[in-house]
Amino acid sequence: MCNDEMAEIVRGHPDRFPAAVACLPMNDIDAALREAERAVKDLKFKGVQIYTSVNGKPLNYPEFLPLYELMAAYDLPIWIHPVRDRQVPDYPVETMSEYGLFLAFAWPFETTLAMGRLVFSGVLEKFPGLRFITHHCGGMLPSFYKRASLIPPGVRTGDVKELARSPVEYFRRFYADTVMGGNTAALMAGYSFFGADHLLFASDYPYPGGAAQSFQALEGVIKSVEEMPISDGEKAGIFYKNARMLLKLP
Repeated sequence: MCNDEMAEIVRGHPDRFPAAVACLPMNDIDAALREAERAVKDLKFKGVQIYTSVNGKPLNYPEFLPLYELMAAYDLPIWIHPVRDRQVPDYPVETMSEYGLFLAFAWPFETTLAMGRLVFSGVLEKFPGLRFITHHCGGMLPSFYKRASLIPPGVRTGDVKELARSPVEYFRRFYADTVMGGNTAALMAGYSFFGADHLLFASDYPYPGGAAQSFQALEGVIKSVEEMPISDGEKAGIFYKNARMLLKLP
């Protein structure tokens, strides 16, 4: 129902919405695959969005691999959005997250954790054409990526996959959006790590605050990109050219 309605909006307002991205029933991977195929083939969607975990399961679990194989074959991206609410406490002695801190700090951590699981489990190595777009400019990764390289193999647990390349090379394959609350310095950290060709403009609109706070969700993000000390060509890439290429838009 959601995807049908988004398709209707795109058809009705092509000057405002050049494409849509599908949401999927990830609790049933067979149904998710069918809906992803329908969205791309019939609705002409340009990718899918999933969350950083599925009913508590990390994204590297084998049951999700068929979706990655499908999207790699379509050569269309998968958006990753963090999922964590106040019911997950910040400390074991509490029953919920206090002060709304999960929104500010736990979400970027969730994104970074999901990226790490996809890298160290070998998912990105298995599907070299797979492209993920991460929210909040790649979470913590641009500032903390060197710590990931310091994890000794002996400390890792589970089914350790020895990667053919360094973890950083795989992390740099992710794409990242510009939603950092209008923080140009944070965007420059993302620029330094991912490169201009892997940054994509996003507004996070209508969150937070809806139309009443559009200055934060829209104008603030636009201004933060405009103030980046980079070339006009790179800014054009971030604002629209990178998305045009990645989503195969005319």
